[in-house]
Amino acid sequence: MNHNIPKGVIVAKVITSEAHPNADKLIVCKVDTGTEELQIICGAPNVKPGMKVALATIGTKIEDPIAPLSPIVIKKARLRGIESFGMLCSEKELGISDNDSGIMELSDIHEIGKELSEYYKN
Repeated sequence: MNHNIPKGVIVAKVITSEAHPNADKLIVCKVDTGTEELQIICGAPNVKPGMKVALATIGTKIEDPIAPLSPIVIKKARLRGIESFGMLCSEKELGISDNDSGIMELSDIHEIGKELSEYYKN
């Protein structure tokens, strides 16, 4: 895996996680980015309050493993009637490992608001 984590993927902390009122498998999260709180809709089963996560902010380009020449650009979205302002990422989505069992859980050494790429230098 290449560890070329894109600019715009930052360390955030999950403040709350609640069941989405209109979707069984989605979770409405509030996350702290160090400068603001954002609402993020997530489908990962392992998301929970207090965990530090990798957050792809709006405008971030993430490589699509199926079509590497067509990156996915993170945009504000509306999922089942609720807005989402970014994407919580798995290790696989960031090219760190093949693990896609849930969102990437970061440790206490990761500082909220810092670019994740600072921790994964080639």
